[in-house]
Amino acid sequence: MAAPLYTTSSGLLWHAGKILIVVAGLPARGKTHISRSLERYLRWNGVTTEVFSLGDYRRKTLGHAKDLPQDYFLYGEKSEETTQLRNSVRAKCERDILDFFEHAGQVAIYDANNGTKQSRVALYDRFHPLGYHVIFLGRSGYSVQNLRSLTPSIVESVCTNQEIVLANIRSVKISSPDYVNWDPDKAVEDYMRRIQDHERNYEPVEEMDIPWIRIFNVGEKIQINKIQGYLQSRIVFFLMNIHNRHRFIYFARSGQSLIEHSYRADSDLSPSGWDYARRLKNFMMERRYLNMEERKAANGGIAEDRNLVIWTSSRRRSHHTAWPFIKDTVASSAQLDQSKTPIRTPNELDGVISRPHEEGVTVTGP
Repeated sequence: MAAPLYTTSSGLLWHAGKILIVVAGLPARGKTHISRSLERYLRWNGVTTEVFSLGDYRRKTLGHAKDLPQDYFLYGEKSEETTQLRNSVRAKCERDILDFFEHAGQVAIYDANNGTKQSRVALYDRFHPLGYHVIFLGRSGYSVQNLRSLTPSIVESVCTNQEIVLANIRSVKISSPDYVNWDPDKAVEDYMRRIQDHERNYEPVEEMDIPWIRIFNVGEKIQINKIQGYLQSRIVFFLMNIHNRHRFIYFARSGQSLIEHSYRADSDLSPSGWDYARRLKNFMMERRYLNMEERKAANGGIAEDRNLVIWTSSRRRSHHTAWPFIKDTVASSAQLDQSKTPIRTPNELDGVISRPHEEGVTVTGP
């Protein structure tokens, strides 16, 4: 994002006003990860931003989950004590959001489940009349002090990939203060029960008269509604490129060529280069298999078959080094009607692989 070459009388960047981003979604869908990542991105670009996590307010005010009434996290009718506790926590969080806007804050991110239309409408009705942009995950808003238009925005994190959900629970949720001294397996079971209760009552963000952004599987797909202005567009751009899954990136040199001393020659691989290409492919297939087994062990036998993406230069030695991967993918597609590079066990790796010209194939690009 380019730095602004001017200042405004309000001190707000890009004439964007003040923006309240309301994050919505089921538990363990990456809402906090998205909120914190967006906060760092906007601060890096000079925008005064702060995350207000309802869970953090609840822990600071009421203590850990084991100290709360049994119906605190359940939908439906609640006891009078539980209702008062929940309302007091929410009221404190929303007061701090208003104070933030009154003291030169520009973007507030409200990190909570916000799982019903009633709760989202209540937030919109509270902040929008004060002049703030509200986006649900998020809409933009303006300051209370200047009574410009604050637009609340909703950002909804939708996740149907169970590997992501389980990985999020095991790596983040059970290590939270709510599950101190818990057995990890029992903590997972308890959190899964909480998710199942939310799933029965959750109402997706579908209100067409307010701004919102819906993110599927933490970046796999994104939908937007009524997003306007430069800053809101940059927020969408950032969210389009976000993810929370561990990824592996490998760098490898191309194989030895027939004419090593001349870059202009653009020669083919030497016999040693072809042997290197085969060994490189076998190494990568073994690593993919081992990574898959590790993910299955960590997520109760659930692991997504991720595609392997290979980038090469346009030099002959470079894209011929990738030829063993191409041959393996073509063979797999013919057998399995799919274009993904297959997961192979170490015992299934190739011994000797034929070269492109030996099969009458001309490789003309990367």
